Amino acid sequence: MALLTVEMQMSALTRKIKMAQKQLGLDDGTYRDILKRVTGKDSTTKMSLIEREKIINEFKKLGWKPSAAAKSKHGKKPKVSTDKPSRQAVMDKIEAILTDMGLHWNYAHGIARGMHKKEKLDFCTDEELHKVMQGMAVYQNRQRKKSRTGRQ
Repeated sequence: MALLTVEMQMSALTRKIKMAQKQLGLDDGTYRDILKRVTGKDSTTKMSLIEREKIINEFKKLGWKPSAAAKSKHGKKPKVSTDKPSRQAVMDKIEAILTDMGLHWNYAHGIARGMHKKEKLDFCTDEELHKVMQGMAVYQNRQRKKSRTGRQ
C-alpha cells in the first residue's frame, strides 16, 4: 500500500474542511473568521498540515460529524443474511482480498457484473459469490508474483 505524500494529505484535509463548511452551513465570512481564530490564517492554502487538522478538530467541536463514507477507503460492505454463515465467510474473504490490494467494493461488484451479469454481489447466488472470490484470489496471487519478480 502506497504512503500518502504530505501534499495528498493536505489536499484530503482541505476537502474535509470544505465538506464540513458546507454541512455546518457556514457562510464564507463566518468560515474565514473560524480559520483566522484557530490558525491566524484566513485560507487553507496558507496552512500547514497540522493547522488543517486543527480546523477539522474545531469543526468537530462545532458539531460536524464526518460521514461514514469519508471514513472508509474501501466502500460499504454488502449486507449478508445472518442465517448463512458460509456466505458470510466468503464475503469476509472478499473483503480481506480487497483490503489487501487496496481496492474498493466497487471492484468486486464489477467482477460480479462481468462474470455473472449481476449488478452487485448482493444479487449473486452462493455459488456465484464463491466464484467471484476465487477469481479475486487468483488475481491477488498473480499480482503478488508480479511484485516479487519486479514486473508490472
